[in-house]
Amino acid sequence: MESAAQSERERSATASRHGWLALGCWAVHAIVHVRRGSGTDLAWGCNVGAVFIAAGLLFRERALVATGTFWLVAGTPLWLMDLLFGGERLLSSVLIHGVVLSLGLRAIARDGLVEGAHWMALLGGALLQQCSRWLTHWSLNINVAYGIYRPFRRWFSDYSRYWLFTFAYLAALYFALDLLLRWWIRRRRQTPR
Repeated sequence: MESAAQSERERSATASRHGWLALGCWAVHAIVHVRRGSGTDLAWGCNVGAVFIAAGLLFRERALVATGTFWLVAGTPLWLMDLLFGGERLLSSVLIHGVVLSLGLRAIARDGLVEGAHWMALLGGALLQQCSRWLTHWSLNINVAYGIYRPFRRWFSDYSRYWLFTFAYLAALYFALDLLLRWWIRRRRQTPR
């Protein structure tokens, strides 16, 4: 019995350390953006997801970790695509898309994935997009709340169709990610250490 309690204390301490590390990564990135005058960019889903992961680790809230991790998994390829199309190259972005994402994945592997994670990420993302519409300027197109993401303009001319496509794509991606992570967790637990 004492071994189980000790193991839980160790997991809690690890989650706390990782939570502070994730929060520190986000803080460095936030300072870079504020100093550059681009503080509004902190409303992007990946940056909000990093805060969710940090808070989820610190407060042992698996739903926050899962939502933030799903958002980062979806957003990291878009961030890389943006870099290819001439987007801002901030070294601090690697902290969010590399370090914090890996901390979220590690927490999911250790603590498991909360039921309904894919729905939380999808509906939370839709809510975040609407908040971006209310709180940010249209010219920034934070979380593509106002217009079609630049690389996709050749395929879409109507924002409503683009939005439906994106919503359906994210629903499928999050569902597949949910299945993949659950398979990965089962496999890790079956593998002798």
